[in-house]
Amino acid sequence: MALLNRDDWYDIARDVDWSLSYVSDEAAFPDKWTGCGSVPKEAWLDWDEPYRVTFRDYVSVQREKEAGAYSVREALKRANIYEKLDPAHTASSILHMGGTCMVEQMAVTMQSRFCRFAPSPKWRTLGVYGMLDETRHAQLDLAFSHDLLKNDERFDWCNKAFSTNEWGVVAIKNFFDDWMLNANCVEAALATSLTVEHGFTNVQFVALAADAMEAGDIDFSNLLSSIQTDEARHAQAGFPTLEIMMKHDPKRAQQIFDVSFWRSFRLFQTLTGT
Repeated sequence: MALLNRDDWYDIARDVDWSLSYVSDEAAFPDKWTGCGSVPKEAWLDWDEPYRVTFRDYVSVQREKEAGAYSVREALKRANIYEKLDPAHTASSILHMGGTCMVEQMAVTMQSRFCRFAPSPKWRTLGVYGMLDETRHAQLDLAFSHDLLKNDERFDWCNKAFSTNEWGVVAIKNFFDDWMLNANCVEAALATSLTVEHGFTNVQFVALAADAMEAGDIDFSNLLSSIQTDEARHAQAGFPTLEIMMKHDPKRAQQIFDVSFWRSFRLFQTLTGT
């Protein structure tokens, strides 16, 4: 049997939805979780992310990424590269692991909220891939940090940072508690997928990967690059959400963007000491 071309069925598959008969839409998708506010339900039919990915394609690509990341990890375990690294670079990698690992795990919860409560079936479909992405990122951080414990016990910071009262970690935790764990879908998408991931963390991942490669830390650079390619995809939830909000509730969209941008800016400014 010949396989259909993906473009022949993709739009139908990612936009599957149905009318509920056993419960009202308001009960199944309460506004406190969707965050739709005054935006009409019909408006979300136009929600459209630019990435075109199916589960089959996703698994195939992610398998290659995993194989690549862990192959480099195994190959470099015996190379003793860590002992030759600049202490300043080592400190930055420890800070990155401690500051991001639990955030990635928090993002799993946020993406799972998109899977269940996002007002568009296309968005809910994208949320499935985002949830798998974030699970992978947290596991990569834990695995790579665990390898380095034999060289520096401070890499346990990856796992224990969010259980401490260290001031930088408290600031990170406060920010992402608000936007990932407690925000509705619209607020979370505008604050994290649009503002944080496009304006701050994608830049951080790209720049830090380049710095790591220049410092000779191929393992860390490869890890960051592998994660960043996922971030670029699921971060796409932000722009279509902003487009719809600007059409129907621009004042609220601007307020969410302003608050999340300046809180992000202040957080990164504080952590970098600039």
